[in-house]
Amino acid sequence: MAHFIISLDRMRMFGRIGVFEQERIVGNEFVLDVRVRIDADRVSNDDVEGTISYADIYDEVKRVMEKPHRLLETVASEIGQRLRVRWPEIIDGNVSITKSVPPISGFDGSASVAYFF
Repeated sequence: MAHFIISLDRMRMFGRIGVFEQERIVGNEFVLDVRVRIDADRVSNDDVEGTISYADIYDEVKRVMEKPHRLLETVASEIGQRLRVRWPEIIDGNVSITKSVPPISGFDGSASVAYFF
């Protein structure tokens, strides 16, 4: 069976996510990657109704990112769950969220989690 992977890559969004209260007040930049897999047979005759709109996926991600959270894990799983509920035809997918500047003393890099659903 053939499949399509629909991806939104390197989405940069502001969010108020962090264990420390200050992170939820000040916020941070996050980079997200979202992929969903659908049955290729759903997409036929060049009809947009058979697929899932990139813009609609983006809107679902943005809604989750607009709310303060303590954990990246919570954000990633909430995004995956929202996508699954809105589009039950999704076979599976994954969400990766990266905190560009984590509050770790002396650390020069990013921190991320990935959720597979």
